[in-house]
Amino acid sequence: KLYGAGHALSYPNSAFVTITHRLLSPAEHPNVLDYGFGSGENMIHLLKRGFRVTGCEVSANAIKTASSRIAAAALQAELHLTASPRLPFGDGAFDAVVAWQVLNYNTWESLAQTVSEIDRVLKPGGVFLCAINAPGDYVQTHSEPLGNSLYRMAFSSQAGLHTLVLERERLADCF
Repeated sequence: KLYGAGHALSYPNSAFVTITHRLLSPAEHPNVLDYGFGSGENMIHLLKRGFRVTGCEVSANAIKTASSRIAAAALQAELHLTASPRLPFGDGAFDAVVAWQVLNYNTWESLAQTVSEIDRVLKPGGVFLCAINAPGDYVQTHSEPLGNSLYRMAFSSQAGLHTLVLERERLADCF
C-alpha cells in the first residue's frame, strides 16, 4: 500500500548508516539479506560499501522502485517478492540480516514466523540488525490500539495496516 502511493526515501536512514558501519564489514559479513528493503536506499548504501545484498519484499511496487534506483546507481542486487513467511533461501545463507523499520508490520503470530525464518537463513554467529517503532512515536499516537501492543494504523498512507509497538520489556517476547 505504502509504495503504491509513490512513497520512497531519497537517502539511507542515518541511524542505519552509523550502526552498519560499526557492526558490519564486507570482509566479515559479505552476504547480507535486506528483509523488507522498501525503496532500497539502505540497500544501496550497503551495495556501495561492497556487500553482496539480497533483498526480499512483500510489495511489487517497492521492488520496481528499488530495482530502478539500484540500476541508476550502476549496482546489482538480487530482489525477491516474498508473500509468505517462508523465505526462498537455504539455511545459513547470510552472514547478516537487516530488517529496518519492517518487523513491526506484523501480528504476534506472523512476527514469530518471520523471526524464525530470519534465524533459519542467518548463519550461526551471524549478525541480525533491526529497528522497530518506539513507544510514543507517530505510528503509535496516530493508530488505533487493539491491545497486546498491536495497533491499526489510521494515517492515510498506511491506513488499516497492523503494527506492533513494543515496550522494552516486550522485546524478549520477540527475539
